[in-house]
Amino acid sequence: MTAGRGAWLGHGFWNTLEHAVTRFADALTTMIVLWVIPPEIFSRLAIAQATVAPVLFFFLSPEAVIYRDYGKWKLSGTGELAARVRAFRLFGWAKAEAALAIAAGAAMFFPGEAGRDARFWTLIWAFSLALAPQIAGPDREFLRLSLRLRELGAITFYQKLVLLAGTAAVAVLVPAGPALIMPIALVAAFSALSTALISWWRACLVLQSFGALRDDLRGRTGPSPIATISEAVRTFSVWSHFSGVIANWVQTMDLFFIGVFGIPAREAGLYAAAHKIAGFSFALPSALANLFSIWIGRRPEVADGEASEVKRLSFGLFGVCLLQAGVLVALGPWIISLFSHGRWNDAERALMYNWLCWLTGGGVIIASTYIASSWLVLRGWIVGLFFRIYIPWAFFCIFIYALAVWKGGLDGAAMCAVVASWGFFLLLLLFVKVTGVPVRNVK
Repeated sequence: MTAGRGAWLGHGFWNTLEHAVTRFADALTTMIVLWVIPPEIFSRLAIAQATVAPVLFFFLSPEAVIYRDYGKWKLSGTGELAARVRAFRLFGWAKAEAALAIAAGAAMFFPGEAGRDARFWTLIWAFSLALAPQIAGPDREFLRLSLRLRELGAITFYQKLVLLAGTAAVAVLVPAGPALIMPIALVAAFSALSTALISWWRACLVLQSFGALRDDLRGRTGPSPIATISEAVRTFSVWSHFSGVIANWVQTMDLFFIGVFGIPAREAGLYAAAHKIAGFSFALPSALANLFSIWIGRRPEVADGEASEVKRLSFGLFGVCLLQAGVLVALGPWIISLFSHGRWNDAERALMYNWLCWLTGGGVIIASTYIASSWLVLRGWIVGLFFRIYIPWAFFCIFIYALAVWKGGLDGAAMCAVVASWGFFLLLLLFVKVTGVPVRNVK
């Protein structure tokens, strides 16, 4: 049964609060890292994140199918629901082991200028941040679709508190410099893994409240993990995952090519700092689009008027994006000065503010499409989106970012964010016009 409007306002509050806690804690953690780490070293961390982004192409997220099939699984019984969540959980923990092996191998065979140890811990830090949502993802998304949003918010608060407090403790106890990287990486890894364990525990309790028995929780009464993963990947998750990886990579593609073309470390670090600040422009749009996905995901069937609702909500989301970007740009000089605390001169801060404006402008355009693209994905157009939008968009962005950084340096990289965002918007618009979506509802 679909909850009433009043209930959804409550769910929206807790869901948005959970995203707000995430973004606020990320902001504080970023502030601490920027505060204590010189730009030259911060650029290593930022470029490591940009390097890990395309590697995640191989880290499938089959649990994404829960947004499409949660209602169907729940109707089939707790045995099937518990078995499928367990299968996705096992897959998530396997990805953590794979990341550890990749970091060790990359450090051994591609140590870079900083050396093997620094390379290893830098990659562990980047993988921990990138995979934290995926390791705990199956249980977290199960809690979200089960509308256990207060519990989910508490888990998120714990994760970010550990990350924030641990990073702050390292900043206080360890002298500023390369020695900070290993303890910061350990804090990030502990935050990710302990959060996954807590999410597992809470998800099992919720399943028990649905009537799941011990055999159900152990996956003995439902489909096997292999059957669950292969079905999810074959019918939905592989396309959802590939699309998500491309979207995330494009958002860090400027940093990727900054590393490729060898931009001086200090300048690259300043740009990475502006990039982190601009990333906060995705906070509220992500929360609102996620709430919309929950609303759609809990519906077993397509409802009348969904397409019109998507249009209306998308226009509203654009207004939210524009308002949020205006606030960020207005506060930009103050935020940059706060992060600087005397380390960056006036010319450097002016450059960072210019980059921030361009990056935020690109964020407004791309974030405004979140509701429309989410609806198309959940209503069965995911394969078409991947081949007609995400693949051409990826090649387009590789070309324009490589050219922009090569010819225009950091200024070119920042301006390219707007071009890349418009590219996605126009491809999405063309897809809608060609397929007739959302002029007509999906059958």
